[in-house]
Amino acid sequence: MTEQQTPQERLAAATFEPRQAVIAQKTAKLQPRLVVLALGTLVLAYALFFLLTAKSVAVTSETVTPVNINVGGLALPFGDRLLIRPGSYPLTITADGYSPFQGTLEVDSADVQNRTVNLIPLPGTLLIETQPTGATVVIDGQVAGVTPLTLEDVAAGDVAFKLSVDRYLDFEGVINL
Repeated sequence: MTEQQTPQERLAAATFEPRQAVIAQKTAKLQPRLVVLALGTLVLAYALFFLLTAKSVAVTSETVTPVNINVGGLALPFGDRLLIRPGSYPLTITADGYSPFQGTLEVDSADVQNRTVNLIPLPGTLLIETQPTGATVVIDGQVAGVTPLTLEDVAAGDVAFKLSVDRYLDFEGVINL
């Protein structure tokens, strides 16, 4: 024996302690294929819903120049008509030489609809020159001045005028401005 020997320890069984369950948290991974498939299905479903519930609307305006029609909301152009769902939409129509129109497009439940918008022509400039100069110009019954004469902001439409100068016959006419 060695000089400093310790008394023998007694071996005893340890008390049983069950292992605590480690719960592995599984994170759901988004699979790109499934996300794309789900989004594609939603887009297709909405497209079918739109096509099956949309109405055909024609918006027209009698102008000399081409018109530009802008409808707020989802409206699909289909030839000279629009496919649009029933409801109320902001409408803007512009054309060169006309005051822009801003209003509301009301689409009801009828399958085919026609809407006509009358644009107001912008005022114009009327230039009157005569030979000899100095003719008195009367427009719509009121003296406007003496030639050569430039009139700004004359309302569009038919303008009746009369020209008078000494020693000449009066000239009367109508011009479409």
